[in-house]
Amino acid sequence: MKEFLNNLNYGISAHEVSNEFKQILRELLANNIIKEHKNRYYLNNGYVFGTLDISSKGTGFLQCFDESFKKDLLIENKNLKGANYKDIVAAKLLPLKKKRPSAKVVLVLKRANETSLVITKRYGEAVLGMNIKTGLSTALKASQKSLKALPLGTILKIENQDNNIIEVLGHIDDESVDEKISLALFNKNNEFSDACIKEALANGDSVDASMYENRLDLRTLPFCTIDPIHAKDFDDAIYFDTEKRELYVAIADVSEYVYAYSAIDKEARSRGFSIYFPHIAIPMLPRPLSENICSLKPHLDRLAYCFKITLDLDCKVVKEELFETIINSKRRFNYDEVDEILIQKPDLKELSWLYKLFEITKTLRKNRLKNAFEFRTEELRMNLDENLSLKSTIFEKDTPSHNLIEDCMLLANKAAAKLIDVGVFRNHSSADMKKIDRLLNELLELGIDVKLKPNLPELIRDIQALADELGLRAEVDKLIIKAQKKAEYSSENGGHFGLGFDKYSHFTSPIRRYSDLILHRLLKAKQKKDKKQFYTKDELQTVLDYLESRSKTDNELQRHQEFFYYCLVRLLAFSGLRINEALALNWSDIDFNACTLSVNKTLSRTEKGFKPSTPKTKASIRTILLDSKTLEVLKAWRTVHKEMLFMNGKRSELIFTDLHGDYLYYARVNINLKNRIQKIETPTIHLHGLRHTHASLLFASGVSMKEAQARLGHSSIQMTMDIYTHVTDDQQTKTVEKLAKFANF
Repeated sequence: MKEFLNNLNYGISAHEVSNEFKQILRELLANNIIKEHKNRYYLNNGYVFGTLDISSKGTGFLQCFDESFKKDLLIENKNLKGANYKDIVAAKLLPLKKKRPSAKVVLVLKRANETSLVITKRYGEAVLGMNIKTGLSTALKASQKSLKALPLGTILKIENQDNNIIEVLGHIDDESVDEKISLALFNKNNEFSDACIKEALANGDSVDASMYENRLDLRTLPFCTIDPIHAKDFDDAIYFDTEKRELYVAIADVSEYVYAYSAIDKEARSRGFSIYFPHIAIPMLPRPLSENICSLKPHLDRLAYCFKITLDLDCKVVKEELFETIINSKRRFNYDEVDEILIQKPDLKELSWLYKLFEITKTLRKNRLKNAFEFRTEELRMNLDENLSLKSTIFEKDTPSHNLIEDCMLLANKAAAKLIDVGVFRNHSSADMKKIDRLLNELLELGIDVKLKPNLPELIRDIQALADELGLRAEVDKLIIKAQKKAEYSSENGGHFGLGFDKYSHFTSPIRRYSDLILHRLLKAKQKKDKKQFYTKDELQTVLDYLESRSKTDNELQRHQEFFYYCLVRLLAFSGLRINEALALNWSDIDFNACTLSVNKTLSRTEKGFKPSTPKTKASIRTILLDSKTLEVLKAWRTVHKEMLFMNGKRSELIFTDLHGDYLYYARVNINLKNRIQKIETPTIHLHGLRHTHASLLFASGVSMKEAQARLGHSSIQMTMDIYTHVTDDQQTKTVEKLAKFANF
């Protein structure tokens, strides 16, 4: 979108306009924002495109795509024309009356969100909706009589176009509404349309093998699946023939059930991916498919798209074959179970091939890592009870069973990529050396002194070796990952730097990734020489760009949920604290030797914000015995934050901050009058775009005045001097690692 709109500054011919932007082009012409000259389209003088930001007072600020505009354009509330936060708009410049250039919105080109969430609040005699994301008040398209019939604090989902109420989600005091808020904020829906459900159910519950005579019948082979313990969508199954050294990687044949342009296909494309919360999965496909007929369940016939990969005695690939098959998995393992099996080595009978395959994948991994990276990652897994309260947490690490499956899947993904010239590639470019320089400077603060080497894999291994000695491997690996470029989808091959592969794709998860489903269709079309099923390069790139944007949104949504559950609920659920007590805690209240926590104050809200105070009753002053899990969390938290929390008292906000390189990450948690979470924001700010209102966040993340001057320049820091003087010494303290590993933005 941005590239298309910027091209209008220089002129763009009609044939250069893709189908995606033709409707926008017609609207721009109709509103005289662009003109046509000799079959080329040009932006008229006095018009600009950009992304809209809106302050808490309702004033708009347009971040222009045209880089010649060094400052945001001011847009008064009356000139917003119904545009909302983060919308892409066309605006007309207004005559310069003040020092700051201003504009008015003429046309909303792309809405950031078709819907918004509001909470009902009383303003004088009227009930309005306050936008949960922006804090702006909105007049709703409903009678005051009907709005007053709802209790204040009701959460409503509204259309941004006309403020029509679509759905009543619940009340802010209901704990179960938090999940609905997260889903609605990111336009996610756990339900599917009737058309999708009917299509899914039409496939039945079982596979009739007699209907698939042209498929290779592999039902006699002892396949198995290895997945997380709570998984229901089994994408992949494996089998290894120890005598012929043939590895079979069978993947759920979703393309057999989901036809292009069907109702399910359109919905799957829109969703892009399945999303996994601590207690529920939001699938890409309807559950009758994702958890039933497509899922490679044990002891049931299932359709699969299968690679047979032959290895020589040195574990090098000598042959790769791709078949449409029928399989019947003989057992469903979970990762923990396989880890135990690999230690105890019981007799697995027909599945004993697993031991030989494990030894082979260790060799495959060793060979692969000569030109690739290995990172020790930890993922927080949370278990909730039936009331959605946090029951337990565990950090999941890569284990032998994870590595076994990973290397099998990498072989299949790599094999699939070899079969296409234009298609679905997962590319990862080499790291920017400027970022590597910054990484080395950050590592110096941790006591890791490594000299720059031209061979990046070798440099990374040197860093990791020193991190192992200091016991900081997991934390340092995260810094290394952040210093690298992100992998992305493309219709053209660009290689995968992190994995050390010349070509790489996504083939192994069509139940939960739309990209894999596209690749299956492309491969089948090529095998059958069916030109009707081929996508054009432009069509592919458009879809892949959309999936890339969905991936970022979905990751943000999962972080949104994990952040909420972990940073607050974890402490409350295991200690019996009330939220106003938790927010008033200091490290001095915790005795790590005695495993106790002293509750001796509470956080009360005043007109000026939150203020710690002594509880009104002696019964509220108490000592709580902490369990080992909570104590472990608090110890980790203490190592990264001198203060437990940074509270912005004026705004009644709880703020967690982090600084990596030139980016400031923070989470802003607003607490309402009833001491409940009202909204959570997790923005990222580049330091070059830092505004004076963000300065307190910068200092709260542990940056000293000297470092801030070096990063922002002397003139920039003067703007924030008044804010800086109100920041305490503790908030200035430089932290060793800016953000706890369990709150990883």
